[in-house]
Amino acid sequence: MDSTARFRQALEEHRHQVYTLACYHLGSEEEAEDVTQEVFVRLWGNWREVGARPSCRPWLLRVARNLCLDHHRHRQRGHALFAQLEDPAVLEQAPEREPGPDQVLESAELRGQLEEAIRQLEDPFRAVVILREIEELSYTEIAEALEMSMDQVKVTLHRARKRLREMLMERVSVNDI
Repeated sequence: MDSTARFRQALEEHRHQVYTLACYHLGSEEEAEDVTQEVFVRLWGNWREVGARPSCRPWLLRVARNLCLDHHRHRQRGHALFAQLEDPAVLEQAPEREPGPDQVLESAELRGQLEEAIRQLEDPFRAVVILREIEELSYTEIAEALEMSMDQVKVTLHRARKRLREMLMERVSVNDI
């Protein structure tokens, strides 16, 4: 297979994951599309180095995360940290499991609270949660994508889950009053 065909194959295999990661990080469909395009432009520019690897997915996700962080910094210059999601429907693009009919109302409310809590997490907590829980990457893949040790990934994920539980408990307590 020639270089162009391998690049196209990588694009098709990983485009959705890069886009989903960007959607969760940025909360904007348009910005996620821009980031996804920029990631693959950079892949093409680095294809000789990256294309020779067994898998380019960790490299792609690392570049996507870094570009999302750059977008956040740029956007936050005039905004408060973790600005509100511009388009709530953007997360509907992300794949999800359909709840049973008896759980639809409860699931929708909890999902909204969980998505908001994830957006409020600071990096690297947000990135590790998205890659593990949403993208379902292995610890090894997360470590490679974020340039962390396996132990750092496990500790960061543990702390992120703990912080998410605390945030959700605070919301439940406030809503119950």
